[in-house]
Amino acid sequence: MIFFIKTLDGRAWRALVASYKPPMITVDGVSAPKPKVDWTDAKEQASVGNVRALNAIFNGVDLNVFKLINSCSTAKEA
Repeated sequence: MIFFIKTLDGRAWRALVASYKPPMITVDGVSAPKPKVDWTDAKEQASVGNVRALNAIFNGVDLNVFKLINSCSTAKEA
């Protein structure tokens, strides 16, 4: 699985190793997800890498494991 994710692209591997964190903004002392239209290109590419890695992991496990990890939102969690 490691080599497959590495072959997808560097972004997917970085998302798995470094853990992807979605961009957040603080409004009145409360953190909220940043709207996607305000994301920088780097944040968008990191998000794409996370989704690619998650897709590879979800498709590479059996149904029992998938049931355990299907609610994970980052590749590192899964």
